[in-house]
Amino acid sequence: MIFFKITYFQSRWQRSLWLSLLPLISLNTALADWNPDAGLVTSLTQGAALSATSPGTNLNKVLDGNTDTSWQSGGCLPTGYIARSELNQILGACAAGLCTSSGSTNTQDATDNNPYTGAYVPLNSGTAWINVPLPKTRPLYQLGVRGFGNQPIVFEAVTASGNKVISTLTTVDNYQYRRFVAPSDPIIALRVSSKDKFTLTELSTLADPCFEAVTVDLGSNLNVGWVQMKHWSPDATSTTLSISNDGQQWTQVASLVPTSLSYQTTRFQEQLVRYIKVSHTVVERDWAKVYVWDIAAYDADGPYGSTPLPKANPHTISELLGINGIWGWGNSNPNGAVLYRQVASHARNYHNLSWDAKDPDHIPDYITMAAGKGTEAQWWLNWDKEYGAWVKAGLQVEASIQFTNRVFPVSVWDNLNLAGYNYGFAFAQHFGPTSGNGLVRALEVGNEPWDYPASFYRTVLGGMAAGAKAGDPSMKVMPGALQAFKPEAANATSGNYIGARLSPIEAVNIDVLNTHAYSYSYADDGKRTAVPPENPVSSINEVRNFLRFRDVNLPNMPVYLTEWGWDSAGAGESCNATECVSERAQALYGVRGALMLSRLGLDRLTWFFYANDAKCDTLYCRSGVTGSLNTGFAPKQSFRAFQALLKNVGTRYFLNVLREDSTAYIYVLGDKNGIATHLVAWKPVVGDDTTISNLSLPVNALPASAVILSGATATGEPTALPVVADGLWTIPLSSAPLLVTLTK
Repeated sequence: MIFFKITYFQSRWQRSLWLSLLPLISLNTALADWNPDAGLVTSLTQGAALSATSPGTNLNKVLDGNTDTSWQSGGCLPTGYIARSELNQILGACAAGLCTSSGSTNTQDATDNNPYTGAYVPLNSGTAWINVPLPKTRPLYQLGVRGFGNQPIVFEAVTASGNKVISTLTTVDNYQYRRFVAPSDPIIALRVSSKDKFTLTELSTLADPCFEAVTVDLGSNLNVGWVQMKHWSPDATSTTLSISNDGQQWTQVASLVPTSLSYQTTRFQEQLVRYIKVSHTVVERDWAKVYVWDIAAYDADGPYGSTPLPKANPHTISELLGINGIWGWGNSNPNGAVLYRQVASHARNYHNLSWDAKDPDHIPDYITMAAGKGTEAQWWLNWDKEYGAWVKAGLQVEASIQFTNRVFPVSVWDNLNLAGYNYGFAFAQHFGPTSGNGLVRALEVGNEPWDYPASFYRTVLGGMAAGAKAGDPSMKVMPGALQAFKPEAANATSGNYIGARLSPIEAVNIDVLNTHAYSYSYADDGKRTAVPPENPVSSINEVRNFLRFRDVNLPNMPVYLTEWGWDSAGAGESCNATECVSERAQALYGVRGALMLSRLGLDRLTWFFYANDAKCDTLYCRSGVTGSLNTGFAPKQSFRAFQALLKNVGTRYFLNVLREDSTAYIYVLGDKNGIATHLVAWKPVVGDDTTISNLSLPVNALPASAVILSGATATGEPTALPVVADGLWTIPLSSAPLLVTLTK
């Protein structure tokens, strides 16, 4: 491979020059086949036609794919409704020849939505009058009139029970647009009259309360079962989402909170849809406006795409599970790594580059550090001692080399490629599995280096990955956490889209792809909440997009989920964030999530975090599987649940799916030879649901023993065996996974 050639160069400058030539001498085939957007599921609204009840501003922003730009409606009131035939029942009525008068020759100007034209109404037999019929007799919401004259002008509604005077306008009202509440009776026509000639510049009706709507025309009937939308308006009293296949008959599929200001998901039975409409009922106030940022539509699988077909995972459950640790397990807390080894086979550390060097262009001196004399940036630091304790405890170590624009701004990097190369080379030579002391198995180029420009990060990534491979070819190298779900421009100044931040040029020295995913959704009021991992709209499903990117561009490359989990109270500590779940839910979601992610074929599942934070109780401060230092790191229910999972099936592999739907998730686990040894089943419901439902299922095996993996104990809670009769198992399903050992 190319990186072996690099080791022959003695000069770091020469190595950097060699790296700069890599794109010119290799990867032509990879570049041609590379698809940066391979993970994306294209919205069915892409390229669709848009229409709106009022022109407003920036209507095109509704389908620009940017949830930070929006359409702003016009104002229905004071006069915006006049131009809208669905609200103004008499728009153009006089031009259509429906109006009668005392002799006007230009009655069409009375209902033409032009305040600068008017129907001159002369006297005839002592009265000037104009009569405007409604196309359909019906109650109306408001009535409007604008005109001028020398004598009072009487404005009336003609009803079956007689004329109802709405108002008598005087010279004070001349040239002013006036609106009035309509009588409750069904109205046949409107009549305006005076004892002297007058000019009627506009007559209008507001048939219903004001509303604003945006309609998306997909161009043809397509299978739709999922619509996502971002909208907001404090001026709306209600918001609805409707679908149609002909634009005439509409089906409302959601009633939404107008002020949610979050990306709301609406799921419904997949069906043929051509038109999608979001409609806001607007408060009765002049210049009230509404906003729509984005409308996207998909089939029933949504923006995450279909779940891949199940296949056996090559890693045992124990090999998959890891935990995010922190410096200090080996120094200030000698038992730390030993404690968490009970629930993890590997640990990931946030290894700050700024602890190793004061400047990113400086080469860290790990030899001096190993001699107990610290680093350039920290006189006390000795990573060998720290990681040595982790390895002694039985944990494989993965180091996330953490650097951000806030700590090391773009301006302080002199030579991005060379700085990255030199750091990676020095790190791998010292810590690597073969060239180094063997303490670190994998190096991650950045944790979440998302505040750097995309091209800047790619350059550092390319250099550090190549340097690490030159320093020790056995060092596993991965990018920082990226995602394949939400695109960004290739030259974005910040972000984490893999299509913009990884190319074939850097990928030549990459062994593993890396992502972070949590299980969030948005409530109707716009608040983000944590949800079960099986929830179809859960953000943890972004993993599917990531796997699709991998499958297209880097087939068979391992994928690590290096941060995932749920925040919860527990061990006597509270949790105060909308994303917090109960201690029981954290435990159940952890076990269920691990099994689901194993089924997807991921190669590492590294929980965030090892313990609660001692100083706060908000989001990510309560992700620990134990309490904080304040509790003596007391185990939470999730810790015991993972212990029980590993004790019972730590050496087993995911093999297959028996069922995976809204009723039940049932998986088969087994040994390395593919022989089934266990069945695990649960209801995909919220963790605090304690109900039990029986399910009959054909299973070609017999149960030997059964335990519940709830985290109540570190071994699992023994429970009754499923009832077996005529080849059918009757399985008692609950939110807590039921693990059944099969007879040999």
